[in-house]
Amino acid sequence: MTKKDFEDNRGIWVKLFGVDNQTLDALYADIVKRNQSFDKRLLLTIKPWFVWLVSSFERLVTPDGHKKFDCKGNDFVFITCPDPVHRVKTLSLIAGNLKFTKFFLPSTTRPTVVRQYYNYYKKEKKENVFFGIFSSDDMRNYRAFLKENKETINSIRCHSKEDTIALKYHVMRYALYSIYAKREFAKIENKSLWMFEHDKFYFIPIVEQFRKKGVTTIQMQHGTFFNPNTAVFIPLYTNKIMCCSKREKSLYMESGVKEEDVYVVGAPLQTIVEKKDERLVIKYDILVLLTASSIGLSIMETTLKYLRDHFSDKKILLRFRPRSKEIDIKALSHCIKGFSISEGTSLHEDISSSQRVISFSEDANFEIISTGKKFISFVKPSCLYGNYLDGICYTIENIDECMTILMSSDDKMCNNRYVEAYGETNLKKIAQNFNTIITQLKACNYEN
Repeated sequence: MTKKDFEDNRGIWVKLFGVDNQTLDALYADIVKRNQSFDKRLLLTIKPWFVWLVSSFERLVTPDGHKKFDCKGNDFVFITCPDPVHRVKTLSLIAGNLKFTKFFLPSTTRPTVVRQYYNYYKKEKKENVFFGIFSSDDMRNYRAFLKENKETINSIRCHSKEDTIALKYHVMRYALYSIYAKREFAKIENKSLWMFEHDKFYFIPIVEQFRKKGVTTIQMQHGTFFNPNTAVFIPLYTNKIMCCSKREKSLYMESGVKEEDVYVVGAPLQTIVEKKDERLVIKYDILVLLTASSIGLSIMETTLKYLRDHFSDKKILLRFRPRSKEIDIKALSHCIKGFSISEGTSLHEDISSSQRVISFSEDANFEIISTGKKFISFVKPSCLYGNYLDGICYTIENIDECMTILMSSDDKMCNNRYVEAYGETNLKKIAQNFNTIITQLKACNYEN
């Protein structure tokens, strides 16, 4: 979808929801800057009958997960969604003695994931967890909204039929979650802290309701980013942001966010693990951490060909991105012959058993930094915004220079430089940062 498509339909958002410019900017970042391909079957998942069907199933598989919610007694509430990557599982590792509830928003597409999460937390019995469900009133109000605004929704037009369908989906999804938020969060207190795990997606209509009530909202950034011009994290929609590094804080400030609204906590939740004191035998000279072929096919092809041509005498291990492994192996099938492929081992094990690492995965770099392994990271030219990553990340055009650096006898890494660029990876320091930030935010809330 293009910027013009969004701007041409800007008035529809205002007419249907009365949103302000800040909300529109956040929607633009979510819908246009994210630039994800749209599967038109998603439109089915926002039909009232389908939402009710999924909600009924979720109600059955989470019998004790959606009792009346009460945020009292919590230091903060952590709102998340049933994403297949269970990032919030590690939240307890940095929360210390803070009291919190994990609040899962209702899903329209992932009832089986909801069931997995419910069973996980039922077994753990360590944390307060709440699973949101669309109620009968929500569905009645949603049907009424669609009926009353059918003509307006059908007036949405983009340059392509696919983008027209995509924008209608976003509008209908926004309506559904706005209706849910008005009911579910009608009585929340403005002294409570609400954190959001994700960039925007489901959360914009929820945050909008909190903004109207003067409730403090915090976004916990779930991955690193390089360029504020393409980052879906910007513009900031919540009151505060917890980012990973000093570099990212500078990027937020460059985009107009006030310094006092940006906190540096360290590595994102999905990269945090409890390290085991284990020393694995070095089996490989080079580990290559691959990314999704849909976004990095060309530079990965170039690198693998270069390794075959210049380092055929080295033992090389390829680790594919778990979520897209089958697709990526197929896309790179002409390049991977002769290389070992990681099977049944963890990211930590693969890194620990390799002498050096080539990375195409930003999140994996946190794990590499924590092990102290020497590595190079290849990125797109646009990622090298502002010279923040000079000497840390490279474009594929510099592969000769990069491989010379990687294979040199100097194995020392300047860890402070990487921490400033990517974020702290020491679990105790991340926990300390997190607890200090929550304490400060709570104090500010009560002062106001």
